[in-house]
Amino acid sequence: EPVSDDPRTRAVVAERLWDSISLENLSVESLAYVYEHTLIDDKSRKKLGIHSTPVSIARYVAGRMLTEASIGQPLRIVEPCSGHGIFLVAALERLRDLLPAGVDPEERHGFFVNSLAGFEKDSFALEISRLCLMLADFPFPNGWKLQLADVFDSGPFEKAVAQADIVLCNPPFESFTMRERAAYSGLGSTQKPVELLTRILNRLKPSGTLGFVLPRQVLDGTGYKPIREELAKRFREVEIVALPDRVFNQSQIETAVLLASAPSADNQTVRVSFSHVRDGDRERYLSDYAVSWREVEVKSVPSVAASLKVTPLADVWAHLEGMPTIGDIATLHRGVEWQPPFDMEKYISRTEKRGFWKGFYKVDETLMAFHPPATHYLSFRKKDRRGNAFDYDWDSRKVFVNAATVSRGAWRLAAFADDQRHCASQRFIALWATANIPFIVIAAILNGPVANAYVACRENKLDIRKTTLQGIPVPNLTATQVQSLSRAVDTYQELWSDGCSVLKPADFADRARRALLEIDATLLRAYDLPPRLERELLDFFRGFKRRVPFDFTEYFPANFGPSIPLWMYLTSDFANCNARFLLDSIPRIDDPALVDALTEVE
Repeated sequence: EPVSDDPRTRAVVAERLWDSISLENLSVESLAYVYEHTLIDDKSRKKLGIHSTPVSIARYVAGRMLTEASIGQPLRIVEPCSGHGIFLVAALERLRDLLPAGVDPEERHGFFVNSLAGFEKDSFALEISRLCLMLADFPFPNGWKLQLADVFDSGPFEKAVAQADIVLCNPPFESFTMRERAAYSGLGSTQKPVELLTRILNRLKPSGTLGFVLPRQVLDGTGYKPIREELAKRFREVEIVALPDRVFNQSQIETAVLLASAPSADNQTVRVSFSHVRDGDRERYLSDYAVSWREVEVKSVPSVAASLKVTPLADVWAHLEGMPTIGDIATLHRGVEWQPPFDMEKYISRTEKRGFWKGFYKVDETLMAFHPPATHYLSFRKKDRRGNAFDYDWDSRKVFVNAATVSRGAWRLAAFADDQRHCASQRFIALWATANIPFIVIAAILNGPVANAYVACRENKLDIRKTTLQGIPVPNLTATQVQSLSRAVDTYQELWSDGCSVLKPADFADRARRALLEIDATLLRAYDLPPRLERELLDFFRGFKRRVPFDFTEYFPANFGPSIPLWMYLTSDFANCNARFLLDSIPRIDDPALVDALTEVE
C-alpha cells in the first residue's frame, strides 16, 4: 500500500516540496533523508518494511558488482523493492565512473535509462526514486524505467528478472501477514526475503549475478538453507560482509551484504570471502569500507548450504587442532534454575535464609577475570526447583565462568576459581576438573586470549553455549609451566585484594597489567603458536576492553611491527634492545690523551 492512499494529499506534498526547492542545490542523499525521516511515519515504515539502505553500502555493492567488463555489452540492472532507488542511483554513479570520459552526455543518459529498472509498490516512493535518478543525472529529464508493482505478484517484474544481468536489492525483512499469505499464491516461505530471493534465483538467467542486503540469518539460519545451497550450485564466488546492528537509521537488526558472482553451471566448490564489521568499526566501514577482519575459504556445496560463515583466525585454529580441550579436562554444567515464572523476590535473597544457598545470581559489572561477582542467596527449596542442577557437587572446588556474555567484543569470558562452596544460577557455567590441573590454571586458560578468541569467533552476542566452551583448546602444560601460571595468578589476585587499597591507581594498574601479561605469556608459550600466528591472535583484541579493573585494550603498541612471542617482548633483554640503552651502555671516554687521539682520527 502507498504511504498515503489519498491522491490529493500526495499531490499537495509533492507540489509544496518540489516547487520550493531547486534540484541544482539538492543532493540525492538529502532527498533520501527527507523521504525516510519526514514523509514516512513509524506505522507505515513497519507496515511496508521500509529500512533505507545507507548510501555507502549501496555504493559498495554497486562498486563490487559493476566492473569495466560490465559495460562492454548491453546491461540490465534490476532493483526490486526499489524504494527511493538507492541501488539504482549507486549503479548509475558507478557506471558513469566506468564509461569512457569522451562519451556524449545524451548517449550516456540513454545508456543509463536502458540499463536501469526499478519495481516498487509504493507510488510515493517511486516518485522519490524518479527524482533521485534525475538528480543523479542532472540536467537530463525523466524517462526512467520505474514501475509501480508488487514484486510478489507482477508479471512485468518476473520478465525483467529473467532478462537481468544484475539484481540489486534490500528487501523488506518482515514476514508475510496472514492477509498477504492468503492473497499471494504459491508462497514457499513465510519470510519475505527468503521468498523473494527464491523467486529471483528461479527466474534469473544463468549468467545473472546478485547483490543483496539481507538479515544476518542468511548466513546460517535454517529458513535460508535452500537459498545457500542454490547459491553454492550457481556461483563460484560469494562475498559476505557481516554488519553490526544500528547500521540502518530506522532498524536495529543485524544484517549482511551478500554478493554472488562468477556464475557457473554444476558448481562443486565456492570461494567464500567473509568480512566482519564489529560494533566499534561501524563508522569506519560506512566511511572507508574498512572491515574488522576478513577470511577466505573454499567451501563445498554442502558446507555452504550449512553455513556461509568463515571462522576468523582459521590458521590459528588449524595449528591448535588436535590439542586437548576443556571438555577433556573438566565436566561442565549450567547453574540452577527455578520454576517459571521467575520471581526474584521468591528465589533470590540478599541475606541468608533457610533453604537458600550462597552463590552467584547474575553476570554484572562486578564480575571480572579471576574475580567473582557479588554474592546472593539462591533458593534450594524443593518446591522452587526446576531441573537437576541442584544435585551437582556445589560443595567441592570448581571454576565458574559466565554463560551470559559479558561483552559484544573480543573479550567474552570472565572466569574465577571457587573453593567457598558457592552455587550459581543458569547465568553461569561451572567446571569440575577431571584431570590433574589446578583450578586456578583452568581459570587462567578460560581468561586467556586463546579461549576468548575461540568463543568470540563462534558465538554471537547472546549466551555462550556449553558445547563451545568444551571445544576450547588446552595447552599441554609442563609441571614448571603449571607452577609459573599458579604463581602469576596468585600475584595478580594479591594485587587485586591488597594493591587497590595500598597502591596508587597508576601503580596498581601498571603492576596488575604486568602480572596479567605474565599469565598470558606463560599460556601462549605452552600453546606454542608460531610468532606470526600468535601476533595475529593478539591483534584480534586490539581496541577491546578486557574484563579487568584497569585499562587493557592491546598487547602491543599500534606501531609495533615485529612478530615476536609475548614472553620475549616482556623480557628485560628485549626492553633493553634500543638505541638509548646502547648509548648509555657505552663507556664514557674521559682520558684527554684518548680524546685527542680520537679527534685526530676523525
